[in-house]
Amino acid sequence: MKNKFLKILLSTAIVLGSINFKVQALELNYIDGIDRYETASMIASQINYSNAILVNGLSIADGLSASGLSGTLNAPILLTRDSSIPNSTLEKLKLAKNIYIVGGNTVISPNIEKQLYNMGKSVKRLSGSNRYDTSIAVANEIERIKGVQEIYYVNGLKGEADAMSIAPVASFNQNPVILTNGQSTNYKKSVKSYSIGGTTVLNSSFDNFSERISGLNRFETNKNVINKFFPNKTHVNLSKSDVLIDALTASALKEPVVLISNDSDKSIIAGSKSATVFGNINQIAVNRAKAYLYGDVVVFYSQHQDDETLFAGSAIVDAIESVGKENVYIVLVTDGTGSEVFNWDRYKNISNETKISLRTTEFKEAVLKLGIKNENIVLLNQPENNIDKNVIVNTIGYFENNFNNVTHVTHSYKYDTHPQHLETGRIVNNLYENGLIKDCRFFTPSTEINNIPKTALIESVSDNEIEKTSVLNASKEYQLDNKDMIREGIGYKSVPGLFRSLTSDPKVSSYLHSSGI
Repeated sequence: MKNKFLKILLSTAIVLGSINFKVQALELNYIDGIDRYETASMIASQINYSNAILVNGLSIADGLSASGLSGTLNAPILLTRDSSIPNSTLEKLKLAKNIYIVGGNTVISPNIEKQLYNMGKSVKRLSGSNRYDTSIAVANEIERIKGVQEIYYVNGLKGEADAMSIAPVASFNQNPVILTNGQSTNYKKSVKSYSIGGTTVLNSSFDNFSERISGLNRFETNKNVINKFFPNKTHVNLSKSDVLIDALTASALKEPVVLISNDSDKSIIAGSKSATVFGNINQIAVNRAKAYLYGDVVVFYSQHQDDETLFAGSAIVDAIESVGKENVYIVLVTDGTGSEVFNWDRYKNISNETKISLRTTEFKEAVLKLGIKNENIVLLNQPENNIDKNVIVNTIGYFENNFNNVTHVTHSYKYDTHPQHLETGRIVNNLYENGLIKDCRFFTPSTEINNIPKTALIESVSDNEIEKTSVLNASKEYQLDNKDMIREGIGYKSVPGLFRSLTSDPKVSSYLHSSGI
């Protein structure tokens, strides 16, 4: 790596002129109707169908078992009121020849059935005396159409979130979701079976005939389900964790559905290249979900030692989780001699070489703590007062030309107060605006985030203690003042307030934004 970058540094030629594209690697789409009925109808627009499934939009119990049938029939799950069909739903039902009603007469009125008959539709109702029997009726229909290869058991009273986690799996694999009372089930087959949820929702007797997938809460169960059945996901769908109806209708798309809230662990999104947001999810949750959407390779450009930890620590950790540490690089622009601390009396007589050594050591140790591999650290060693912009451009070009699908991350070109930060941000943003790099984003001090449009904000936080510890340990490397170790804690001495702000933040947050704002 060093030899390759030596060639870059010795050249002043701009190496980006041969490419011209502008495709944002971060893809975030929204499907959000004025209500749940319209959102379900918008999802239906993504499917080429001749069959449709109708469930009560306000009584999700019977609908919990609809996902497997949806996959079997390649049918959207549409929502109705108990005695009237919303116009948005009716328009999508017109496109179907065959309509399955899931649920009894009390949840979907016989008048709706008559209305559909009068429209010339073939209508079949699947129901039972209770939600458990209804799920078996659905399972029997799946078996009649194509047979059953797997079974997914959930608690029909307390396992709604678990049912939504397994719903896209049931749709994708075209197999039934069986609702139970948590104690037993009347539906068993000599096929592979799974129990979704812990022993508080499905007792240990289910372990006699099924494999259990569970977690400490609905989010962990959701994560474990996705890891089990969608290990190579490239796209995820995001849905509320408390209002689950959008997750149900989204299951028809046969893609993993991630249940999220503001503070849920969103690391399961890592590895995906795109996501769709369903329903009116809180913007904070969405902003934190974006933090895991990266290209195949991520390169962070830090103007100074400690900038990467102070402003992008959690972002680096998230990037590593998303693409793997082999594919995350960090480029340090300046040599470290420009710190005001070196004007203190105790440092006035030390050489530039010593200054560079002190700053380089604490920088390297910090980024290693963040998880970046030593061989992925690039030092441009630019003098603070004489930075060659071509070196930065050529470095960016090296990564863009030698790796596929690169995300470049650096200082904000707009929301920062340091002129050198702004300049580096402008270099990256100009390359993006001119179609010379595919994807970029920009980190910014927390003091500036209120100025950033909420839809452009990307918020990396420590979703767990391991992530938080990585950032805090990186911060400690800039505070270490130990003569025996030849450490002076220059970073902390330079900007103690910023370090105190970071370490007092419960989630050691990093704030990034997209281009074009």
